Amino acid sequence: MRTHNAIFLTLIAPSVFVATVYSATVVTPPKAGSQPAAATMPATAPNVSAGTKATFPCAPAAVAVLPQGGSGGPGVTPPFGSVATATMGPTYTGPTPNITAVANAIGLRSKSLTTLLTVRAGLALSKPVGITIDYSSPAAQSRAAHTYDNCTGNRFLYNDPISGPANSPGYSVWGKPRQMTIKVTLTEDKPSGQPYVYTIPLTVNLDPLFDVSITPLRFKLNNDCDFVGDSEIRFSYRRPDGQTGKKSFSTSKGNTTTITEFAWSAQEVSTSANVFWPDWAFYEHDPVETGAFLDGFGPQTLKLLPAAGGYVGRTIKDWHGQSCYADTAFDISLNLRVYQTL
Repeated sequence: MRTHNAIFLTLIAPSVFVATVYSATVVTPPKAGSQPAAATMPATAPNVSAGTKATFPCAPAAVAVLPQGGSGGPGVTPPFGSVATATMGPTYTGPTPNITAVANAIGLRSKSLTTLLTVRAGLALSKPVGITIDYSSPAAQSRAAHTYDNCTGNRFLYNDPISGPANSPGYSVWGKPRQMTIKVTLTEDKPSGQPYVYTIPLTVNLDPLFDVSITPLRFKLNNDCDFVGDSEIRFSYRRPDGQTGKKSFSTSKGNTTTITEFAWSAQEVSTSANVFWPDWAFYEHDPVETGAFLDGFGPQTLKLLPAAGGYVGRTIKDWHGQSCYADTAFDISLNLRVYQTL
């Protein structure tokens, strides 16, 4: 007589299975002599027990949250911006043990206009807890809602817009730092009556970060500076980070010279960073070198950010005051940084 066990798994809820164990007894005749006897199955069906059920919850899965003071996600280097971590607590005490557990498992991080609110997995609550997040900034309002997930935890990723609509009060914060309030509401059903409700108010300061690039400058003389031959140009420039440079070249009316040294780029630039509009000037060569080519520019005062970017064109006159003009142009590209993880 042999006993065989079989286990069948039945899905009764997301990530929750019921295991049913069945025991079956099969009777075979005893061995005869030195040769093994052929097994014979009984004419009647095996006696199968009713089985015993056991419920196995899903295995807890941790949500990856960087420690306080960490910077960025993989491959992100923040020369100007860094990740801000909110201080939660000290300790929250909700109206039920389940709500209290969820309240004290919340983490909040932000960078640029991105906020990531997480709830740690594996709390093993006795009842479901609803989580509603209300975001409010001068640019926009938004809401998201989940039920607490014991297996994976919860992840609320939100990117505040760069501004409100044009002609609205929120448009005034275009590309600027702003403060956002986050209201976390936790709910749990009562056996009867209204549910238990617990609210956690949070505040985060957002500082938009931009990837900025400036193309090489295109220089074209409108008229010749000399009556005979090419014009000997002395060109001077200052980049947004304050670095200066010079370039000398020969050109004539209508010809375009590309000044590659003028180009500049930076990542994750904050409006609070010391990044300014570039400066540039030229004059036609004279025996005595003066002006920006020799002495440099004055103090930088005009911040580069916030700005919309795009085409920049300017007609400038010879630094020495000659009747010599040039069309100059370049392009600025600005991209707001958003993040999928913090």
